[in-house]
Order: sequence, then structure tokens, then C-alpha cells
Amino acid sequence: MWYNDYNAYCSVACQELHWTTTHRLICTEKPITIDVERLNPLLALLVEYCHLDPAKPLHPALTRTIINSPNPSPSADVLPHGSGKARLVILGDSIPTGVERQTKLWWPSGVSNLARIFLDNQRYECRLPVNGLGGLKPPMRLKYKSFPIADFGIAKGKIAAKDHHKLAYQLDAQGTVLEEQDPDNHYWLYFTTTKEEQLLMDYGLLTFDHMAIVDTKAYQHPALPSKNKAPAYFCDRTMAGASPPIHDFQQRFSFFWDDGLRSLIAHCLESLDEPVGAHAIWSLLDRLARRQCSAAEKVLAVHWARLDRAILETIFNDPTKPWEKWPPTPRIGVWGQSSTRSPVE
Repeated sequence: MWYNDYNAYCSVACQELHWTTTHRLICTEKPITIDVERLNPLLALLVEYCHLDPAKPLHPALTRTIINSPNPSPSADVLPHGSGKARLVILGDSIPTGVERQTKLWWPSGVSNLARIFLDNQRYECRLPVNGLGGLKPPMRLKYKSFPIADFGIAKGKIAAKDHHKLAYQLDAQGTVLEEQDPDNHYWLYFTTTKEEQLLMDYGLLTFDHMAIVDTKAYQHPALPSKNKAPAYFCDRTMAGASPPIHDFQQRFSFFWDDGLRSLIAHCLESLDEPVGAHAIWSLLDRLARRQCSAAEKVLAVHWARLDRAILETIFNDPTKPWEKWPPTPRIGVWGQSSTRSPVE
């Protein structure tokens, strides 16, 4: 199932009736049909694009030295003043301008450059939801294997993460701690097929030591960052049956069935370059987060929504049709390890 002009349908029969009697008579654009699994690496690259954006403020852990040894470990640290447990990162002096974060000057006690890369990548993570794919020109029809997508949206809930998977930052000698990365307040994308199979995509798990990656070499495009792999977790029925569950759904924000959400998205996409579009995005953020988002979050959300839409329209209006060359089943793997399912080398 798909929607165009922001119409949602109660069944495939309802959609086919509308197409035959109404939309087909006025439609001038042929939609692109694409499997959501083939979109996974593209979305992973879009998230990387936002993580690497110079407009994003740097986390304190990327601007100062690390003076302790928060290397990967099965045990957690007791935080100062008894405020809980996590892997504690003690920050020292500011890093001179131009120093690469992955060098020993940034983290002298890092056991390896891979550990430094991992900690660096953890701080790239962002709490803002991923932007959707609606409103593209040309329109897009989503499916998974041979079944149309009946619903998709953003899910909110908990993920499996132990104390030593979380990071906390000691900012000064007085023990002031900055705690982040709440595994009980996590977001991901979900899709449901007409066969009622559920799929999910998560691009924020690297923060919690879930080191799933996807091969992005086949997705290279001038509009995207040049990276051969990116953090991404894709779960279908096969994956769900072969591994312990990571995600605990607590709330769903449907782009199809939630009239209020669909209306906000319609305003976002129709007027993204105008104040009304920005205000719609801000309302969407506040609703997803169930709090008043900060001014910095809202500015970045509008900035990234515009960037993402421009990139997607560039790719899907490319006359060479690059999506037709994407692999039907993208290779996945684990950072620093091999995988039993199409490993990324």
C-alpha cells in the first residue's frame, strides 16, 4: 500500500478503487517501486550525512582529552555521588584546533585505534528522529519482497542495553556528570506489510554497543558522503527469529493512520522552505519527544529535513536511475567482526 497526495487507504481494494476511478485519470507521474530493504543503506548514509554535518554542535567528549581508560569492558563504573552506573569517561583539557580525535593525543589510554573510532562514532549519535520519505517527486511506492507496505512510521520504546553499554561524562574535578543515552527513550523506523510482517530499521544502536553495519559501496553518489559502510540495523522476520529481541515497542507514530501526524507531515513537505513548514516540523518534534524540544534541535531538524529532501530528490530524479543498480539484499555485518548473514568484509 502507498499514498499519494497524502491519501491513506483502509485496504488494498479501497486503494485500487480510488486508483481506477479517480487518481489514474489525473496522474501524470509514474511512481518508483522500491523494496524497503534496498533503502536501508541509503537511509544509513543520510543519517551519517547528518552526523558529520559541521552545523551539528560537537559533544564535549570530542573537544577535550580523555584522561581515564573507558575501553570496552563487561563491567560498569559507579558514577560520582552515587548517581547510577555507566561507563564513565573523565574529560580533561581542551584539544588544540586541528587535532584528529582518533589520535593518542585525544585518548592516550585507548587500547586500539578501533576503540577510539568506536567511541568517536558513539558521540556522533543524535536523538532527533529520522526524516521520512513522503512527498518525493516522483512519488514512491514501497514494498518488501512481493508484498506492499501497509503502514510505516516512527516507533518509540526501549532497547536492550546494560549499564556498561551506556556512557557518562565527568566534566570537572568536582564530579559533575553529564549523563546521556537513555535506552528507555529510543526511536527507530518500522514498516508493516500487507501480510502483517513487521520490519524495523535503527540507525542509533551503535551508541549502545550494538555494532551492526551495512555495506554502502553500491550506494555511492555525489550527493552522499563517500563511505563504504555505515551503522544500520535491519530486522525482518528471519532476523527476529534468529536473535534475541533488542527493541521493545511502546508507542508508534504512523505516517498512514495517524491523521494528526499525517497532516503535520503534509505541511512539512508542502512548505518546507517556508515558516509554516518549519513550524510543522517543530510541532512534529515536540509530539514525538513529548517535550518542548530545544531551539538547537529545531533548527537542526529543519536544516536536515531540507538537506535530506534535496538529496533524495537528486537521487530519484537522476536519469541514470541508480536505485536499479542497488543490490536486492544489501550486505550486513558487525563492526570489527564477521557476520553469518551476507557479511560486510
